[in-house]
Amino acid sequence: MELRRFCIGRRIGVLRMGNAAVAYVAAAIGLAVMPYHIYIAGAEVAWIYAGLFVMLQVAFSWMSFRMMRYARKNSCVYTVPSYFKARLGLGEFGRTIVALMLLAAVLTLYTFILSVMGGMLRDFGIGKSYICIIVLVTIAFFVSIFIGIRASFISSIPLVILTILTLMCIVALATIRMGLGEIVRNTIWSDIQGSVSDYINVMKKGTRFLYAEEMVNYLSYGLMVFGFLPLLNTFLAAPTAKIIKKSRRLTALLSVLLFVASAFLGGISRALLYPRDTEKSLSGYIGAMFENLINGDILYRFLAVFYLLSVFMLIVLISCTFLNIITGIVVNDLLAPIYIEKLKDNEERHKRENLLIMMVAFVLAAVSAFAACGINIDVMRLMIVIVMMISTAVGPAAFISLYMKKTSKQGFAAGFITGSAVVLFWEYCPFVDNGIKAVSLSDFTGVNAMLPGAVLSAIAVIVISLVTWKADEKLDVMFEEVKNRIV
Repeated sequence: MELRRFCIGRRIGVLRMGNAAVAYVAAAIGLAVMPYHIYIAGAEVAWIYAGLFVMLQVAFSWMSFRMMRYARKNSCVYTVPSYFKARLGLGEFGRTIVALMLLAAVLTLYTFILSVMGGMLRDFGIGKSYICIIVLVTIAFFVSIFIGIRASFISSIPLVILTILTLMCIVALATIRMGLGEIVRNTIWSDIQGSVSDYINVMKKGTRFLYAEEMVNYLSYGLMVFGFLPLLNTFLAAPTAKIIKKSRRLTALLSVLLFVASAFLGGISRALLYPRDTEKSLSGYIGAMFENLINGDILYRFLAVFYLLSVFMLIVLISCTFLNIITGIVVNDLLAPIYIEKLKDNEERHKRENLLIMMVAFVLAAVSAFAACGINIDVMRLMIVIVMMISTAVGPAAFISLYMKKTSKQGFAAGFITGSAVVLFWEYCPFVDNGIKAVSLSDFTGVNAMLPGAVLSAIAVIVISLVTWKADEKLDVMFEEVKNRIV
């Protein structure tokens, strides 16, 4: 397995790229998270997914083309740290620091994801949580080392198609039997697990209309897209601008279908599961949905099988993708400068790459599985915070570096640190007195850390870059060539 092919694949077509982008950003949300949130909170959460959809299209429009050109112009660019090295002239020490910080964050996130997925499979009655985690990691390990990121691109096509068809068939069947009016009413009721006395529309929260700042707050979750590493690696893997344009249209179509079907599934689940208590557990919600479908008539049972299959395929895809990304970062950005880059013999180089990929993937898989089996806490909020940290650390710096010529490595470092620190400070530092106890700024203001983290990170990148930037003929020429589409 050649390292470049392991990290970004080859011969990525429109269907693979478009479906992969939807699978990374929207499939998990559309299949499980969005219906669950609607079941718990009502249609107000639609604003979050509107932000994700808009930012996915913005990222395709404003980031994809230039990242693709950098990857085509630099044969060594196939991870996010290697992109920053080529764009900003980071030395090996700088690239190592970035790689280590991303590795720590992504490896922790992957461990949490494995823990949640193990619990989800356990709730389906497949087996004990730790056994499910070990089996899942084993599959991810062998798929990654033998196929690489190409497995994610290939498997995303049947996953997205199966997910959308399953959701739409459930919605169509339930609409015929329940009536469209009942589904809509279920979707926009408030707190279906407690009181059903409040009738609200999508603009309301509880008994009042959403404030403008609340709408902005919900929409700001979409900023996660800019720093989402699987999506950025998709841009690095893109072969041509033509494929990116067609993929962007495909993501728009598939995302709309997925989110609309998911919204209706949330309303349907309110009718199917009420007044069942899912204990605010995503895996409990999915298990309850499957149980209700499988206990229905023959048509519902048929759809239950496809629902379970979609969930399983999604779990495997996410596991394989994250293991591939963290393995790629370790091999390319930490070990390659020491063990590979100095080799001149191509055959020996490929042997060394293969060996490192297998060894690193095995160690990372073992560490992740061991840690995931020992987690016995609710990790959902921690997962969200880690995604916020990665996004605010990487997203603003990546976006600004693509369009601002005077972006410096010092500015990038300032933005990277600022974005991560603001998220932790905003979410977890309880120093504001609300009259009862000390709470964090996130709890006090009701604003998630995504917006202040991204804004302050962007300001840090711009201000420090303007102060520290020095002209570099090689980097400046490359920036102009990429800007003017000369690759």
